[in-house]
Amino acid sequence: MPKQRKPQPRPAMPTLVVFLLDKSGSMMDGYSATIEAFNGFKNGLRETPKLKMSLVQFCTVSVLQSYTNLDILEVPDLTPETYRIGGGTPLVDATYKTIMATQDALKSMMNGTKVVFCIQTDGEENASREHTNDQLKLLIEQCQGYGWQFNFMGAGINSFHQSRKWGISDEQSISYDSSQPNMVRETFFANAHNTSAYASGLVGNTNYSAVQRMKSGDKFYGKV
Repeated sequence: MPKQRKPQPRPAMPTLVVFLLDKSGSMMDGYSATIEAFNGFKNGLRETPKLKMSLVQFCTVSVLQSYTNLDILEVPDLTPETYRIGGGTPLVDATYKTIMATQDALKSMMNGTKVVFCIQTDGEENASREHTNDQLKLLIEQCQGYGWQFNFMGAGINSFHQSRKWGISDEQSISYDSSQPNMVRETFFANAHNTSAYASGLVGNTNYSAVQRMKSGDKFYGKV
């Protein structure tokens, strides 16, 4: 009987990682842990070839593009000076605007560039005025059709209540225990690991594993 060949990894392609980071006032509870974990996330991507990154911070005060399409080796640390919190959570508006900005950015990038779009928040929608959940779901579904990977990270909340409204699968959503710094770090590390493996062509998606959910303290996965 002939030996079965192992599946070959997909070729590594240029990848843009877009991170939408909640900077509303309620993020104060996990403030220091979030800064540390985010820096661990971007450092975990430094060895990934052909990878660029954009960071957008959002609250009702502003939707701030910290940097756009920056080579991963040039991405600066997040600090208390560059991560200032306050205000409410216009989650739908911020996500919609950031997706649109990403679509524009891709026009100047190589055809076939992969996109990993990470959304992090500690609260569900409470302040959007320009767009609705249904409008955002249609936009996300369009981008998923292009192959974009969406990950939803809920800090101390049932993230699935929100992500399901947008058509983001449960496999690509995670709820983490934001009261435990080690679990915050583990969640951001999981995102870095999954993103790097996807960008490098080793896997076909950025789904979270059961082990990653356990280390993150996800107690909502699989529940209605």
